[in-house]
Amino acid sequence: MESYEELEKRLTDPLKPKGFPIGIKLLKEEDDVDEYVAIRPRNNIALCQLLGIARLRGRPMGATAEEIDGCVFGTRILGLKELPEDMLDGSRWKELAKIDPSVMEKLLEGVHKFDLGKYAVVIAAPLKHFDMLETDPDVIMIYGIPSKIWLLTVAYHDMTGKRLKVDFCGHGACEAIVATMETGEPWVTIPCGGSIGFCAIGSDELFMTFKIEHLKIMLDRIEKSHMSCPAESLHEMLVMNPVEGEYITNMVGRKIPE
Repeated sequence: MESYEELEKRLTDPLKPKGFPIGIKLLKEEDDVDEYVAIRPRNNIALCQLLGIARLRGRPMGATAEEIDGCVFGTRILGLKELPEDMLDGSRWKELAKIDPSVMEKLLEGVHKFDLGKYAVVIAAPLKHFDMLETDPDVIMIYGIPSKIWLLTVAYHDMTGKRLKVDFCGHGACEAIVATMETGEPWVTIPCGGSIGFCAIGSDELFMTFKIEHLKIMLDRIEKSHMSCPAESLHEMLVMNPVEGEYITNMVGRKIPE
């Protein structure tokens, strides 16, 4: 069986992401957290910060609701803890952001979230650490600029014929974890305000969640077809004619040159 370290290398070699691809695992009992990780937050942070530490510092992290309640959306989305009353009734949003409470009610109804109490702990670690943890992640998450997410998206589509799910409102981007776990499909989303403000997500980055079986499908396609991320283009490219005979030109042009 292929190790997670090997899978991580197969993923990072063509993508060269900033930071590590991370695995996320949810546990039902608080006491289970110490069986998997040695590093716990030293203070109350947000879920996206926990993910950011795993991604950018390469540390295996684990936390209960009380340790990642810096953003109450994150703990509610994972089913760890209910929102404060002034968020449930919309009064905080009306006072601070001038948002009609009925709009916030729709947000809370529509966001992808687990039932309260379904899980008690979240584990986040670079993918390769799951060899040491001796368990499988529920979801894999990777951050990247659009060209890197494009590579994974087109690889998955070209192997399965399936369009990826894109469903967001700008709030609670961590709902992508839930969406992939509940639908069994890869998911692409944009960062939310909290993740941009709290955890060093780049202004040009998206992120994608998928399961281990999706990763293997995408990697097989990338390797067999020798796909790679398009190079960051110079502005002069915007006014050049497509080059005849090149792969992309042949794929999207009116006809293939004789």
